[in-house]
Amino acid sequence: MRTPQIAIILAVISLAATVHAAVIRPDAPADEPLISWRVPVVAAPVMADAPTIDGVIDRAEWTAAAQLAPLVALDSALMTDLPHEAWFGYSDEALHVAFRFRRPTFAPPPNSGTDPLGVWRDDCMEMFLKPPGLRGEYNFVGNAAGLHEEGLRTSATDKSWAVQWSYAARITETGWEGELSIPFAEIGQSPQPGETWGFTITNNQRTPRGEPSSWSWLREWKSERDLGFLVFSGRQIAARVLKAGEVSASEVGALVEVANFSEDDVTVRIAASLHQPKEADLSWFRAYDGAADPLAGAGDAEQDLPADEVLPRTLEAWDEVAAETQEAVVVPAGQSRRVPFVHEAPRGSYALHYEVTDAATGAILAAGPLPFERRAPLEVVLTPYLLTASAVEVTADYRRVPGVSEGDELHVALRRAEGGDPLAQERVSVDVANGRAILDLDVSELPPGDYVVRCEIVPPGGESRAEREQDLSIAPPPDWWANPIGHPEETDTVPPPWTPMRRDGTGFSVWNREVALGEALQPSAIVAGGSEMLADPVRLDLQAAGLTIGEPRCTLERKTGIAWEAAVSAQGLSGTLTLSAEFDGFMKYTLHLQPDGANAGLDRMVLEIPLPGEGAQYYNHAALGTPPGHDLVENRGDAGELEGELALPFSYSVWLGDTERGINWVAEDDQWWRPADAERAIVMRSEGDAATLRVNFVEERLEIDEPVTFEWAILATPSKPMNERFLRDLYLVQRAFYLNEEMTGLADDTGAYIRAMADAGANAFCQWSWGDRSVWNEDFSAPAYRPTPLNAIRRDALREAIEMSREAGIEHVILYSLWAVITDWQGIEPWWQEMPLHPLLPTTGGYKQCSARPFADWHLSELARTISEVGNTGVYLDGGASPRVCTNIHHGHGYVDEQGNLHGSYGVFGQREHLKRIYHLFHGGMIDDGLVYVHHSGVFLPAIESFADIHHGGEGSDFVMDDFIGKFYGRPFGLPVTFTRWNVPWYPERRINSWRLSLLADATIKATPQMVVSKTSEWPEGRRENLNKGYDDASQPVWWIWQAHKQFPFEGSRWLPHWEIGEFVQIGGDSSNLYAAMHLNEGQAALMTVSSFRDEPTQV
Repeated sequence: MRTPQIAIILAVISLAATVHAAVIRPDAPADEPLISWRVPVVAAPVMADAPTIDGVIDRAEWTAAAQLAPLVALDSALMTDLPHEAWFGYSDEALHVAFRFRRPTFAPPPNSGTDPLGVWRDDCMEMFLKPPGLRGEYNFVGNAAGLHEEGLRTSATDKSWAVQWSYAARITETGWEGELSIPFAEIGQSPQPGETWGFTITNNQRTPRGEPSSWSWLREWKSERDLGFLVFSGRQIAARVLKAGEVSASEVGALVEVANFSEDDVTVRIAASLHQPKEADLSWFRAYDGAADPLAGAGDAEQDLPADEVLPRTLEAWDEVAAETQEAVVVPAGQSRRVPFVHEAPRGSYALHYEVTDAATGAILAAGPLPFERRAPLEVVLTPYLLTASAVEVTADYRRVPGVSEGDELHVALRRAEGGDPLAQERVSVDVANGRAILDLDVSELPPGDYVVRCEIVPPGGESRAEREQDLSIAPPPDWWANPIGHPEETDTVPPPWTPMRRDGTGFSVWNREVALGEALQPSAIVAGGSEMLADPVRLDLQAAGLTIGEPRCTLERKTGIAWEAAVSAQGLSGTLTLSAEFDGFMKYTLHLQPDGANAGLDRMVLEIPLPGEGAQYYNHAALGTPPGHDLVENRGDAGELEGELALPFSYSVWLGDTERGINWVAEDDQWWRPADAERAIVMRSEGDAATLRVNFVEERLEIDEPVTFEWAILATPSKPMNERFLRDLYLVQRAFYLNEEMTGLADDTGAYIRAMADAGANAFCQWSWGDRSVWNEDFSAPAYRPTPLNAIRRDALREAIEMSREAGIEHVILYSLWAVITDWQGIEPWWQEMPLHPLLPTTGGYKQCSARPFADWHLSELARTISEVGNTGVYLDGGASPRVCTNIHHGHGYVDEQGNLHGSYGVFGQREHLKRIYHLFHGGMIDDGLVYVHHSGVFLPAIESFADIHHGGEGSDFVMDDFIGKFYGRPFGLPVTFTRWNVPWYPERRINSWRLSLLADATIKATPQMVVSKTSEWPEGRRENLNKGYDDASQPVWWIWQAHKQFPFEGSRWLPHWEIGEFVQIGGDSSNLYAAMHLNEGQAALMTVSSFRDEPTQV
């Protein structure tokens, strides 16, 4: 008998959170003053007399305080249209703050509830404080009624944390204002002179529409690295930014005041500069963050950059239009001085940087960036949606038009550029409270050519108040539009490993699953691998007066899809219920209802999916809620073990299952939903032998006076068989092929480089580099090459490198290709505005894309061109499975609720369709047995990742065992998993935790060539022997793990995860936070990992 070989891999690493590359944040602005070009700085003065906290801002009480610069809207990253003010100071005992928030004209009073824990959901002031050494931030919140609470925010906000502090607020004619004092003794930290805390104050406005704004702009709501600096000056000197942005009808700039309440004269230096972007729509903060993180977070290991490197990169895209410095402004004791910085400027976007420093010490009293827009009285923006809607969206902003009032009308007319009668026109009543109108002009009948759109504000029976014209060019549709590339339905071809669909009586069958349909087209049974997944039939409880659902009829029967439709009727209602099933088992439901009589409404609509208790042990869910922008999503998803009940607000994806299978439910948004409790829109419950996934679409009557549509889908997982070849035998390295120094062809050492990787065991390679000598294009994430002479050389070199790799035994060469809409790409220029997410989310090279058409059509067309040119056998899709919030109605996304609040949608169905087309391209469309490598570090999204070959996770993950099944373990989803494994001083193992969990999750690890290539190879950069240092933080033992996998005889072996290994392995003594898993081929070998999640080394 062969002696068993046992490979034991131990990893003891502490847990830590993750961030993408950014500017290096100093402990204090004095350490790096240039940081004030990204985050603002204020020096809080000592106030001799503490203010009375009564909610009434008395100028005399706050005259000794510093005044912050205006707040910046989190969605637009621009100064808010309405000015908000805040004042800061401190005494020996407490920090003192006052704020004044303005609200839109004719807006209702701020929403102020009486539930203490509900104050976070009101129109509220939120303030974040981060003293040195604190993990997380103190969160202080209050509403206009004086209700206030506090919490300690880390990954979530611990609202049980409590301190005593004073707060009062009141409603004013223009909005609301408040005051507060926080005793230092309550938080156990009394600041010393010069001490710096992280800080920002926010106006978390939720009504009449969500418009949160903050003193320090936050790229994400929980982004503590973006907090401003609050310096406790220890002096009685206050800097105040009294006015900024537009300071008059024709000028922009700032008005700064310095007040000196000390006994000695003070000399200050005041500097300001004004910048304008070289390209329209360039945001200052996003440009700065893009310069700090050139790969926009896409990199596995981007190093933070110092501010003195980030600022010059940022300013390359901006023109300085004015600058002024007053080196010596003397402020006598007991007096103040005002210094204006004023510059005439036309309409456009600007960024102002201001800085007030003590001339003697250089200490910053106030500094920061302030982006803003100077607008015309009537602003008009045209956004063509020629492909998706045959329309032009006209946005007319009339908030600055003098005298505009209710009863006025907005007249919009489109004419040929040379003149003539209107070809399209619209009239709408002015909405003074909203201040703008958005409407579509139908251009479906217009030929390509040049046109003009004229907008005019017209009062009843009077002359025009304001008018403006904008040019419009209509181009012919591009060749890539509406292309069939990648659509398996186009030829009715089912890509492997799936089998053609078959209609069986009242249901259908797909790979490994048989689905029987019952009432309302819901599954009455789902048999997977011979076992029933449901405890009882799925029930759609649909109630309305006189409601009936007709007999379903099959409307489509093909290998790739089968569809049914049933008529729905009720009192005052008619409609249809459809089911479209696809070859991977995906079942999409659409309920369309329209009023055709009086008293039309829906009383109830609840979906219940009953599961056996043992089949519903674990869950995951995606992002919660439908905020109007990606940056406003507070909870990006979670996973865990289901114990009892878990109630959630809307989530676009929920999975409930066990360690081998489960049910995924998805929807794009919650429009028309009426749950009795919005926090219980989705409820998962497990009680003994029974479990239920319940979706509460409508529990309170929905009045229907216009057509309504509900869409959702379910998918039984795994949707495809586990790809054992990728699970057991994929060894991928990620780096780049390069040109020679002369940039005339492939680098001379490429052959040695490829042979060294192949000798080390690599059989897949990801090209991950751009520009300079890289053989891939110069555009980060572009799916193809621009037509330039150098790119022709690059293209030929890459094709040669791929051929050499294939000859050496490296089966797959995949290209990084999915991150952004590239606005200046050839053939995309007139159409790019139809492609991004809304609100626009700038990133490297352009804007984050929405996978709905037309982006998917363009991307597939360019990707197919690359395959034909260079022969790559796969693609690396960074974030390709994760839909983001989009409010673009022309994509079918976003809606406005009854209170006028904008909500976003998650493009689940478009993202799935996009990935399906890419998958088919590499699995029968153009390439056979290709590799679709999807980098997605969130929870599994089965409905989308059904069309992924690899789920690549780990980056940005805090690994906790609660997340194991729903986030890291691929078997219930039919997905091989790989992990990022970088371990360098500035990107340590404790951030990723991947190699200590890789074998626990039956996963493999991605490498760089240096990690696995021997230093004795013919390629001189191999460092395997130097990097494999055991289990310490400096080690990179990827090659060891690879070798353990390669040597193990997997054929005929058993996989024993940590919950099944007890029959063979016991950990003696205290086994808490210790886990073991094993591949066992009895009589031959065992491959075992023992992993510790303790903070200290452990002997086992």
